[in-house]
Amino acid sequence: MKLLISAVLLFSLCGSLYAEPIINDRLVNAIAQVESNCTPNAIGDNGKSFGICQISLSVLKEWNDNCRIEFSKKDLLDPQINKRICAWYLDRLIICYECANLEQVLTGYNWGIGNLRKVKYDVSKAPKSTREYVVRVLKIYNK
Repeated sequence: MKLLISAVLLFSLCGSLYAEPIINDRLVNAIAQVESNCTPNAIGDNGKSFGICQISLSVLKEWNDNCRIEFSKKDLLDPQINKRICAWYLDRLIICYECANLEQVLTGYNWGIGNLRKVKYDVSKAPKSTREYVVRVLKIYNK
């Protein structure tokens, strides 16, 4: 499967600057559909994930630690901010965490990059719910 990406500075993802995302809007919208049915004020994962793309508090912390603009938990309920952080994190999964394909990116997003790294990026070792999540997102993305 081919990732549709455009050029961006590596430093913007792994360092402290942020430019435009390399992940396209179609993928972010597919994630929003599966994560929350595009519900901006969705709260899930026992109060640990927020907004349209269900951004976790750990991803929010990573954003705040690496980007010039800081957001709060409340900000995650703004669909534009939530999608921006989602796209940024998907980019990080590719560039900084070395996910090699879209299945790895989506598995890392859903299951957690730490879990994916523990199984050496073997997506077949992800839980069934994560593997099904990847299929649902890709089905919408590839329409």
